[in-house]
Amino acid sequence: MPTLIDAIYEGILCPVDHIDPPDTPETRQAERCSQEAYCTLAEQLTDEQAQLLEALLDCRSGYEALVHRQAFAEGFRLGCRLIGEVCRQEPAPAAR
Repeated sequence: MPTLIDAIYEGILCPVDHIDPPDTPETRQAERCSQEAYCTLAEQLTDEQAQLLEALLDCRSGYEALVHRQAFAEGFRLGCRLIGEVCRQEPAPAAR
């Protein structure tokens, strides 16, 4: 069994694969709004415009993936620093 850090690095352990958006009225409304806007726009586009829209959405998706990757890395670093800080602290004296 690889170490945890090796499993993350090699993609064996991929936390993002197990994340689902919360099923709340807000997320359902946001998804519905997004789909309706996309469908309304797509119906009015020429084939060339539709291809440009898809290219734009692909680029945006790639950008968002990079932002999420950075956010994960920063969160991981922060968690490591927190663990280090906790481990360096002197134990509190026992309460009497």
